[in-house]
Amino acid sequence: MMAHFGVWRAAKGAVVTVLTVWVCARILVRGFDIVRERGTGGLDFTPWVAMAISLVVMPIMLWAGMRLLGERRNGSLAWLTTCTWLFVGGYLFDTLDRVDAHVPVLVLIGYAAWGACVAWCTTLVPGNPAQATPARG
Repeated sequence: MMAHFGVWRAAKGAVVTVLTVWVCARILVRGFDIVRERGTGGLDFTPWVAMAISLVVMPIMLWAGMRLLGERRNGSLAWLTTCTWLFVGGYLFDTLDRVDAHVPVLVLIGYAAWGACVAWCTTLVPGNPAQATPARG
């Protein structure tokens, strides 16, 4: 009964979004770690390359994660979340530039709410297979 209201889709969206944000944050932290390991005092573009890689990984991982969980029509979740990561990841850029840095818990909670909301809202779109009622024959 709960599947008709998109609750399971929202839960899946929250889990996949938080996991994806965590992976993309780890990519950024690794980029900063590489710079520290090199110890060069000059200009290094490695963190920017890591940010670009995370922007490529995010929509792919969101789409694949939702598809593995059996959900369709995940484009809005993938692209809207990637756009927010561009801004939030840029805002957290200095926060993640520490040894053993991590994304603040409040950011992960916000992304869980965001992923659940976007995933649930896609069930409201007319013609969505998640909204379809079974045929009676």
